[in-house]
Amino acid sequence: MDLMYLLELGINGAMAGLMYSLVAMGIVLIYKSSSVPNLAQGALTMVGAYVVLVFANGAGLPMWLAIPLAMVTMMGVGLGIERVALRRLAGRPIVMILMMTLGLDIFLRAVTMAIGGGTARPLKIGISDDPLFLGPLLLNRAYVVGAAVALLLFFVFVLFFRTRRGVVLRAIADDYMASWAVGISVERGVALSWALSSLVATAAGVLWGSIQGVDQSLSMLLLKGITVAARRHGQPGRRHPGRHRPGRAGGRGLGRARSPAGRRHARTGGGAGADPHHHDPAPWPLRSTRHRKAVAMLFRQAGIRHTDYAADRALFPIPADRFMVAALLVFALLAPALVSSLVLSSYLLPWLVWTSATLGLNLILGWAGQFHFGYAAVMGIGAYTAVHGARNGVPWEIAVVLGGLMATVVGVVFALAEPARQGLYLALSTLALQFVMDWVISHVPAISGGVGATLQAPAMRLLGQPIRSEVGLYYVALAWALLVTLFMLNLRRTALGRALVAVRERISPPPSSACRASATSWGLCDLVVHRRRQRRGC
Repeated sequence: MDLMYLLELGINGAMAGLMYSLVAMGIVLIYKSSSVPNLAQGALTMVGAYVVLVFANGAGLPMWLAIPLAMVTMMGVGLGIERVALRRLAGRPIVMILMMTLGLDIFLRAVTMAIGGGTARPLKIGISDDPLFLGPLLLNRAYVVGAAVALLLFFVFVLFFRTRRGVVLRAIADDYMASWAVGISVERGVALSWALSSLVATAAGVLWGSIQGVDQSLSMLLLKGITVAARRHGQPGRRHPGRHRPGRAGGRGLGRARSPAGRRHARTGGGAGADPHHHDPAPWPLRSTRHRKAVAMLFRQAGIRHTDYAADRALFPIPADRFMVAALLVFALLAPALVSSLVLSSYLLPWLVWTSATLGLNLILGWAGQFHFGYAAVMGIGAYTAVHGARNGVPWEIAVVLGGLMATVVGVVFALAEPARQGLYLALSTLALQFVMDWVISHVPAISGGVGATLQAPAMRLLGQPIRSEVGLYYVALAWALLVTLFMLNLRRTALGRALVAVRERISPPPSSACRASATSWGLCDLVVHRRRQRRGC
């Protein structure tokens, strides 16, 4: 290969990496000030580009005015997100904050899709498409401008963090409790970091939108930004060993700021600077708790009243539970005669389908305590495999089994290839699985027909009988939901189910009730939940 051509590729790749660092810069700004891994940074980048289009094309403003106005608008959006969504989750577990940012990403993408459509729109900011000649080297002008903007913002933030406000943000990132104790408003500092992150996201959206157009694909820059941020801040530094590991990013950011040392209750008058070891009384009167327990006693019996092992291992040991389940089952069976076809097809049928899917996700997240943000990708793999099998003449019963096997194979291969199998590392890696599978499915014509194509599934046939009516599809979904529910209820009573719960509780070796699990079952359990080391049964 020609040496100059290799140098040209290296320089253009380095400048593209600097443009990706704009997304990473926004992620790091929020994480270093509030310990929140923001999975909505890609969506903020996309929304910033759309806001520029609104000011430029909709309002007719020149680009030199539309971009600053969009930055100011996005700073307001960042402040609103912190005030409305993040501050309400103060002190909550990290999974809730992660799901909030992921839900915000989905919400922003859906809103922009509904308003702006799915077609890419050009964003002309005055950068010529002609290459820039540097001797024998051909450089992309957009990459040159983007790299210059990234370096400029980097030095601006270096100077900013030497100012009084920047020192405040650095103090908040170092120790929330100490900052709160000396009178620093932690909430304002965190809000400022979200505003600055939204500003940087707008700059990244404008630059990348001028290269590839403005559409929902800009939100996928999150994956590349996370990669850059993790490589820069995921390893312990020399001066502060192990200080900024993302794996340690619990909900301790705002949770510390909103801890009992910083709250104020009318009963005690405690406020900033109070004793951190003093716990204020609950903000709700204890009387309401007694009332709730009294109401619960009307439904739940106190004490253990089982007289044999069969009663202890019953699926529904309380009579009220059995009556409620029976009533729901009767309603489900009679629903086609009680509700309209619109309610049946638009509400009850999707509810049954997503209930079955949620039970599968609960097996990983609820029982084993492992994050899995690529669950939708696994569902898509199984669905496309089943549909292609049915289109090629395979019976539906066998096609569904093939889809499940294919999803299992992909999940196991990904689990074996993933080196970090716990905490936030697992969450980000499974999110990468989601992005990768989404891109592969949509861009490989043999799978989905290409971008924007719709793969038509053939009519369902079970035991040779066609299922075409909405009522028939409803009863099939109901039977599958009941089957999955019974399987999950019985699985939790087995040694393998108890082993999954033991993994979540970090119990090693498994509890005595799970000691009947064989070494093979425990190894399979360990593989499914992506544990780091192989455990053995008793």
